[in-house]
Amino acid sequence: MKNNHLLLLVLFSFFINATYSQRISKIGLFDERTDVGNSPIEGKVVYNPETQEYLLGGAGINMWANTDQFNFLWKKIKGDFTIS
Repeated sequence: MKNNHLLLLVLFSFFINATYSQRISKIGLFDERTDVGNSPIEGKVVYNPETQEYLLGGAGINMWANTDQFNFLWKKIKGDFTIS
C-alpha cells in the first residue's frame, strides 16, 4: 500500500512539473507559435532576449490567395489594450 502511495506521489509530481514547464515556456512577449494551413515546412521562431528581436521562418502559399499557409506568432489578450 505504501508503494502505491509513493508511486502516485511521484506521478503527480511529474504531472505538476510538466504542466508548470509548459505554462512558462513563452516566446518573448508571445504565448505560442502556430502553423496555419498545411505548410510544407514547419515554421520556427527564435527570440533573442538581449536584443528583443524575433526571427521567424516558414513556408507556404501566399496568404492573400485562395489558400492560407503561414507561420503565426500569437498572444492572447483580454480587455482594453494598446499596441505600439
